Amino acid sequence: MTNSLVSIMASGWGYAIIFGVLLVEGTGMPGIPLELVFLAAGYLIGLDKMSFFWALLAATSGGVGGNLIGYALGARGGPLFLRLLKKYFRLREDQLENVRDWFSRYGGLTVFISRWFGLIRTPTIISSGMMGLDLRIYAFFSFLGSFSWNLVYLTLAWQFGQVITSLAKNQRLIGWLGLFSVILAFFLLRWWYLRRARRLPES
Repeated sequence: MTNSLVSIMASGWGYAIIFGVLLVEGTGMPGIPLELVFLAAGYLIGLDKMSFFWALLAATSGGVGGNLIGYALGARGGPLFLRLLKKYFRLREDQLENVRDWFSRYGGLTVFISRWFGLIRTPTIISSGMMGLDLRIYAFFSFLGSFSWNLVYLTLAWQFGQVITSLAKNQRLIGWLGLFSVILAFFLLRWWYLRRARRLPES
């Protein structure tokens, strides 16, 4: 699957795939294979077949676009969601007011932090729209969170891709290292087994 993804992204679809995947993930939808996309992008960047700048731009714009869609869904479905929360979770109006007050004070910071912690990302995206967080504040901190997160993870994927590329160019060395590791492991296990066997009669 990874090889096929690399081939497709290398054929000119790389930036569109990054944008599309981050757009869907940015709505708050869980289970999106971001790691595979970033690893493939990092590998291609290491081969100079993709631009780090354009990959970062595609990821950030896709993430922010998805966040805005999620915000809109929360804002549009807010009344329905709130009725369900009151009905099935027994939330009182004063409790909801506390949540609104939290978002009015710390909503921007919460949006930024949620980009780095998956468990709170989806609830934060939807709740920002539901609780009426100022769209300008939401968009600004969404951009900061998306840009910083993508910058870090794309850089890590790029560096990892360079390691893989370097190893691929030294397959003979890898083969000798692998053989040496197997031989070393064999003698270590044999030494441990003989030592253990000599101790058993004593006990």
